[in-house]
Amino acid sequence: MANASWIIPAAVAIFTPIVMSAIGKRASIAAPTDPSGLRTLRLPRVFGALGRVSFGIALLFLFGGLRVALNGELISLFLLLCAAGFGAMAVSLVGNGRNHTVSFDQDHMVVTDYRKRSQPCAWGDIVSGRVHPLSKMIVLRTSDGRRLRINPYLIGSDDLFRMMAERTALPVADLVAKARSTG
Repeated sequence: MANASWIIPAAVAIFTPIVMSAIGKRASIAAPTDPSGLRTLRLPRVFGALGRVSFGIALLFLFGGLRVALNGELISLFLLLCAAGFGAMAVSLVGNGRNHTVSFDQDHMVVTDYRKRSQPCAWGDIVSGRVHPLSKMIVLRTSDGRRLRINPYLIGSDDLFRMMAERTALPVADLVAKARSTG
């Protein structure tokens, strides 16, 4: 029987761009406006589901690492590091899926992170932006030194980024393109 160890990496390579493209299409959905004029954006529920899957993978790596460690093999350290990595990713995905929101209007925005901390910011206070290389979050720096992290896959985020391009001097289109790229 032939070795089929290439199947899982190939499936991930094929399906990851397809899934990210489907999630990205939700960015064009118009966000509802509340009576005060704020529009609130949330992440799709798939982020929480991916977090729970990552948690299961972390448990499998942990179990495998502990089992191999009992045999005295050094590969156990690698497996335990993989468990820690998937565990951290699971916490981030579940936390962001539940709590990460951005509310905005003509004058300001309020970013709520995965720990439920809300940070208001006037559009004029944003001085720079970059894309985090690992998380692909858009990281905005304010004039008082705060960092606001925005996930580029928020439902209705195209409206947010359009407003940000109008109200700030940032290269918003470039930031969004870089954040949404799968490469």
